[in-house]
Amino acid sequence: MDVKIITSNIRYDDPKDGPHQWSFRQKIWTKCINNFAPHLLGTQEGLHPQIQAFIPNISPLQIIDQHRSWMVDRMYPNLFYHRDFFKLLSSGDIWLSQTPHIPGSLSFNSQFPRLAVWAQLEHLSSKRIVLIINTHLDHLHGETRLEQISVLLHELQKLNLPIDHCFFMGDFNEGPGDGVQARIFKHYPKLVDPWIVLKKKEIGSHHKFDGKNLEKKRIDWILASETFNITDISFDISCDNDIYPSDHFPVKLTVNF
Repeated sequence: MDVKIITSNIRYDDPKDGPHQWSFRQKIWTKCINNFAPHLLGTQEGLHPQIQAFIPNISPLQIIDQHRSWMVDRMYPNLFYHRDFFKLLSSGDIWLSQTPHIPGSLSFNSQFPRLAVWAQLEHLSSKRIVLIINTHLDHLHGETRLEQISVLLHELQKLNLPIDHCFFMGDFNEGPGDGVQARIFKHYPKLVDPWIVLKKKEIGSHHKFDGKNLEKKRIDWILASETFNITDISFDISCDNDIYPSDHFPVKLTVNF
């Protein structure tokens, strides 16, 4: 069967965004998600009230937050799963700092506390155990991103989670050739970048609400285990009266289990 995954930086709720602020984008964003009808969803940059507001509109996707105590001033990467196709086994947060188990901790000259969320799921029909990881790295410094991804990979290794069937997604704030992706592949050599596997043209994913900037870098990725038969990957470039779901194009991946 096909399994569909989407990752989307939803852009935090900022009134200074004018016609692109969240109150004008929420229905457009949820329509984008529901039209694709994913089995797995990763989001970045959402504040808790923002996330709580859209959850009822993307049913039957279930948020994975049972392990978390939310902080009102933090932006969170989040994971969601389709409860008719997957069963949640375990999950957790890893803060990308020198103290990864202290919520909100900040290190490595990062402008904001950064976080990753992971979950182990059972695919109900195949009984495969799937690991999904979603993160959002610093937007200013390449050295900071390398430190953050190193913390994440080290903490994941300590958890000793099976990675035969894995999706590693997020807003990495850099292109595939800038260093972070190579470090991930060094730890997880059986992961691939579906965009490259399917020989897609490199274009930018952060478009600043205008649908342009395609000459920039592809900073939003979904990596997948080579065990999956990758059938399609693309950006969702839809908009409604020139209002886009976010300032990043959502990335949509389809694989066959």
